[in-house]
Amino acid sequence: YLIAHGALCYWTRLKWFADLVPIFAMLADADKSDIIERAQTVRATSSLAASLILLDMLFPYVALGPLRSWLAEFQNNPRVRKRLAAYVRAISTPEMDGMSPLDDRGEAFRSAWSFFEAPSTRGRLLVLGPISSALRTAATFHARAGA
Repeated sequence: YLIAHGALCYWTRLKWFADLVPIFAMLADADKSDIIERAQTVRATSSLAASLILLDMLFPYVALGPLRSWLAEFQNNPRVRKRLAAYVRAISTPEMDGMSPLDDRGEAFRSAWSFFEAPSTRGRLLVLGPISSALRTAATFHARAGA
């Protein structure tokens, strides 16, 4: 969950990466391999690979175990490199404040669109994205009105 959430939000909060270091230290190699299977199931391997490459760049001592050899396959993948560039830009650009997927609906949609590679999931985003956005806007409005 933390990897997917961070990836969808372009890792704009580096604390999430720091939280992954002790989590990976506690995981068995089989659990780490399960991460790959889950990413393949939802067809988000490029986003996961880019996230883990960035994690390894920031925290080279993180215990990735079997994920290291899996990541080697993705080092030169164009989709992974594009997603990794978006992550690096987001965490190193002060102008991203207020423009991250956390607080900009358009950016949230673009992030989700590039996170998932399956056409069926992207189709659902087109249908459910505007509905979800409208509900978030209404909830924010009501929360501010009540405060």
